[in-house]
Amino acid sequence: MKYKEYPFIQAKHYSSRNGTDPEIILVHYTAGRGDSIQLGNYFKKGNKKASSHFGIGRVEEDGAATRQFVDTSKNAWHSGKAKFRDDPGSFGRKSIGIEICNTGWAYLEKVDDSKIFEGRHRNPSSYKKEWEKYTELQYKELIDLIVKLKKDHPSIKYITGHEDVRNKYVVKGLAGSKTDPGPAFEWDREALQNALFEHGIEEWHWSFQEDEWYSGMPKD
Repeated sequence: MKYKEYPFIQAKHYSSRNGTDPEIILVHYTAGRGDSIQLGNYFKKGNKKASSHFGIGRVEEDGAATRQFVDTSKNAWHSGKAKFRDDPGSFGRKSIGIEICNTGWAYLEKVDDSKIFEGRHRNPSSYKKEWEKYTELQYKELIDLIVKLKKDHPSIKYITGHEDVRNKYVVKGLAGSKTDPGPAFEWDREALQNALFEHGIEEWHWSFQEDEWYSGMPKD
């Protein structure tokens, strides 16, 4: 479905879910400086075969921080080759992708020191020590969006990060690993945890230390 609350910019690349209902919310960062309008225009041009269902900007642009790019009844191309728990296939068709505008570890020379989080990623392949913080507005928008998605798609059961489903430890033979939403993302936010609990959405992560999936907040 398309959400009237969010301005819509049609992404060029998407496909059918082939009758599969979405079960998973996948959280990303954009690894770029732009906000949701720029992200939408990037997906609209389609120079890279990628898209997400939603993008959440750092600030409001033209009265909105969150924008939609792909109808939730369709498969957005946001996950790449990925694996969630013991299910090896069709991850994209089972998920809804939310890109949060955030540079991650890149372009930090343009980020104010007060907006930088210091810490290592759980993934032992990552050696970055500084990450851009997410904004209060982004957490609020994300929580509101999660609640709306669960209401309209009761099939949603889980939430996880791109870093969990697409890394060389989970997808054997993968050359690299994603690091989004990264260590600066506050999974332990009380408002987020309350919303997940209230709406019956389980948080799952991959343990790089124990080589297994587990429910609950990141622990590595």
